[in-house]
Amino acid sequence: MNDIPVNEGACGRPIVLRRIIVTAEQTLSMFGCAVLFGMMMLTVVDVVARYLLASPIRQAFELTEISLAMLIFCGMPAVSLHGTHVVTDLIDPLLTKRAKDMVVRTSDAICAIAVGGLAMILWRRAQSMADSHDRTPVAGIELAPLVYLMAALLVATALVHLMRAVWGSNEPSAAPLETGHA
Repeated sequence: MNDIPVNEGACGRPIVLRRIIVTAEQTLSMFGCAVLFGMMMLTVVDVVARYLLASPIRQAFELTEISLAMLIFCGMPAVSLHGTHVVTDLIDPLLTKRAKDMVVRTSDAICAIAVGGLAMILWRRAQSMADSHDRTPVAGIELAPLVYLMAALLVATALVHLMRAVWGSNEPSAAPLETGHA
């Protein structure tokens, strides 16, 4: 039996949805940490091999590029969820709290549409890459799966912006999860 209540929590979102968001955020965070650690280790091994053994890792540059792209795209949903992206608030001092909320929700709706459009473009590009079997020149890594993942992470980012536009910018992970247990 599912003992997670479905009623709305402190942020106005269903508790089950908040739990899914927190779990997804933790998963992406762990994946991002693993990618960053892999990049660090690759760089250390490449530098040691290059300068001590005069034999650099040929694929290091491509692997670093791919890892950096994965790191950036994994971080986008979390950055959007917490609203920690760069914001220019030139008119905020002139607006009421309600007007500020309206501006934030409208900008989140526009971001959801824009990021969703970018996800569609990237998905089509991934399909094209899959059809032509595009690979990296040195390592021969197939690019389509990576671009599909990037498109999926953009969809997640668009959904985060859509959620913020509908429910506001309260962070679901800021309030403790209510599980119904004492």
